[in-house]
Amino acid sequence: MINRRRFLQSIVAAATAPAVTRNCRADDGRFGPLRPDPDRILDLPRNFRLRVISRAGERISDGLLVPGAHDGISR
Repeated sequence: MINRRRFLQSIVAAATAPAVTRNCRADDGRFGPLRPDPDRILDLPRNFRLRVISRAGERISDGLLVPGAHDGISR
């Protein structure tokens, strides 16, 4: 059964979703169109670069594996 608080939270979330997605568009004109990445990792605008620092499942220097839910910690 849904309570009043959960119902109101759902309405607020539904009302704000269009505003959030409108502000997250990739082609908003600030950086130009995305260029296809030949490695199919991440498409970026011109003059942007990416560098892969690790991949899930690779072995780290301490012998453990890079986790699938990477948290950015460095060892």
